[in-house]
Amino acid sequence: MGRSHSNRLLVEGAKDRRLIPYLMEKNGVSWQKGDEPVSIQDLGQNALTKVDASAFLKEPGLHALGIILDADQSVDTVWQRMRSWFSQEFSDMPATIPSTGFISAVNPYGIRLGAWIMPDNLSSGMLETFLKYLVRSEHQPLWDYAKVARDEAKSKHGAPFKSVHLDKAWMHTFLAWQDEPGPQLHEAVDHTILDPTCPYSQPFVAWFRQLFGI
Repeated sequence: MGRSHSNRLLVEGAKDRRLIPYLMEKNGVSWQKGDEPVSIQDLGQNALTKVDASAFLKEPGLHALGIILDADQSVDTVWQRMRSWFSQEFSDMPATIPSTGFISAVNPYGIRLGAWIMPDNLSSGMLETFLKYLVRSEHQPLWDYAKVARDEAKSKHGAPFKSVHLDKAWMHTFLAWQDEPGPQLHEAVDHTILDPTCPYSQPFVAWFRQLFGI
């Protein structure tokens, strides 16, 4: 599982792993290489199981464990899966995840658990759904046109992307028209093509900082 760290975050993909440090740095969290405040591990989509979850809780020196998963089409389905993994160790998991994200009380083993379901613990979607609300107002005309291009590519030209990936196709169409074309998501945050400090990002930032005490 890599080196031991008192703060661990589990995510579903390399995009999340790369983006979160940039997002947090832009919001005032120091993130120096070799002295990261949180160790982020990409487990791959749908890779985390109850067995894996229990193993992470047994890591020596662990103080806080965070998990970020995409809602895709159902926040409730993802949350109930998390509850099935952790409710024995954390008895304060509610029936539905709070809109501000879940942070447990410290359990008898001295560990705090946090969960965030992208984009906002309420809506279906994924990382790109979260990021679409970070598009700057001055870029809104181009952003709106990217949606038109995406929809026409699908309806008129048979673009094969799945409906569940509409926001992903929209975001990457928009980013393809930047200078330089096609920055990765973390680069779009780093270069502030997307606004990492906008009001929409702040509930996530607050959840992250509270969970890990940073």
